Amino acid sequence: MECRDLKGCLHILLLEYGICNIIISIFAIMGKKTESKVVYKIGIFIFLIYCYIITIFSVSSCISSKEYSLLPVLAIIFIIEVLVTINLIFGKNIFTSIIRKLGFFDVRHFAVCLLLIAAFIVGIALVYFGIKDQNELKEKTKDYIETEGHFTDYSVYSESEDGTTYRLIYTYEVNGEEYTVSTDYGTAIIPKENSTKMIKYDENNPSEAILEGANGNNIKIYIGAFFIIIATILSVAYVRYLIRIFKK
Repeated sequence: MECRDLKGCLHILLLEYGICNIIISIFAIMGKKTESKVVYKIGIFIFLIYCYIITIFSVSSCISSKEYSLLPVLAIIFIIEVLVTINLIFGKNIFTSIIRKLGFFDVRHFAVCLLLIAAFIVGIALVYFGIKDQNELKEKTKDYIETEGHFTDYSVYSESEDGTTYRLIYTYEVNGEEYTVSTDYGTAIIPKENSTKMIKYDENNPSEAILEGANGNNIKIYIGAFFIIIATILSVAYVRYLIRIFKK
């Protein structure tokens, strides 16, 4: 989300807050407490809608800029927004009633639920934006020309205690001039020198090219699918565990 968009949302929120306060004050002066409470709840719901919009745009911006470290924080913010919404719909004591019905309260259960929901949100976001970016890439490169590239070099993509990954560099030739293109992801496997891979380049700008096959978008989709599958399996197991506790 760009700054001007965020400022626009904040201005609308302030306007909505001011209007709601004026209406609530008028109803309070007139002694109409029920109408005042209704307007208050409407104001909160409108506020939450804007919060949802800002959160969704923030997730989109994080994924577009590859700032994945902020996603867990945004997932927690989203969960809080959902909890507040549920509380407004069902009443103040909805969570207390559920806890009493289950007969237990343990911070571990809350932490598990939080992690599972966060895993679902991150997984769905990665799959969605992976597919979206991949489709945009296909549309952008549909008129590109195919040629054969040769693996000639590599550079360090990332280093950690688990090992080093590399960005693979391929060289291709157009009208007697050599150009290079590299992978947009890291790999621990280095292919043999001069091994070939298909490359697509822009005829009007040969330096603009992509490698065919796996790319960063595919990796986003695979990671997202992994998150969703694992979260689903763990959620089913956890629900069955809660059902056993409930029946005791």
